[in-house]
Amino acid sequence: MSKRRVIVWTTVRAMSTAFQRVLANSPDVIAYQELYSDAYLIGEERISNVYLHIPDAPGYKYQEIKDKLERPDVEASYVVLKDFADGILPKLEYLPVGYKHSFLIRHPKKVFRSLYKLKQNYPDELEAAVLGDHFASAKASWVLYQHLCSHVTKQPPVIVDADDVLSDPEEMMSKYCNYVGLPFNENMLHWEPNSRPSFLSPFWGNCFTDLTKSDGLKKRTTEDPNDIDISYLPTEYQEEIEKSMPYYQKLYEKRIRLQ
Repeated sequence: MSKRRVIVWTTVRAMSTAFQRVLANSPDVIAYQELYSDAYLIGEERISNVYLHIPDAPGYKYQEIKDKLERPDVEASYVVLKDFADGILPKLEYLPVGYKHSFLIRHPKKVFRSLYKLKQNYPDELEAAVLGDHFASAKASWVLYQHLCSHVTKQPPVIVDADDVLSDPEEMMSKYCNYVGLPFNENMLHWEPNSRPSFLSPFWGNCFTDLTKSDGLKKRTTEDPNDIDISYLPTEYQEEIEKSMPYYQKLYEKRIRLQ
């Protein structure tokens, strides 16, 4: 049987790991996380110069990642990669063949507010890397979306907004899985608390604290972005929000919607 292979492209702090955990919460799915982004930041062919004090991570060359993702002998019917668009943009020739592409987006105010809240758990080097390399900006997702539409896919990649997922996880996850051809049932929205899924990246542990404590992806009321006060955020965060907004809006207009 041919395998269904899916990529979720996103930004940091977009609830993407919870989104991926739902997709991976099936015995016939193998999941990978942020392979290209780790290559960008700490791999042997790293592009970022922020982590030069950290030894090169073996197994994170771009060609090695492409080969891994294209392996025909994977012991699962479905393969899911979640990654940041910034990690692949400088190396588009290493996009894996045979994948259905998709995007998970989140309003920039919520992305950068979450990033600011998290920074106390990060060393200064990591915060600088995330901002300096624009891993939180929607621009990279928009540029990658345009490339995929022009050169890779016959149909535009499906786009999902994080607030829509939170407003009705069962409906939106079911709709997304139907679009990309992944299995879904309501039980996939639940998991044991204080458990760590095997696909988590071994490098950025502080990012996953809330996820590992949780017991599932639950419906919640989402904030209106217009009501979010960002005046307390540092100037560089506010500037990044302003720069990110036009790209987010373009993607948002193309998202799949709740009924």
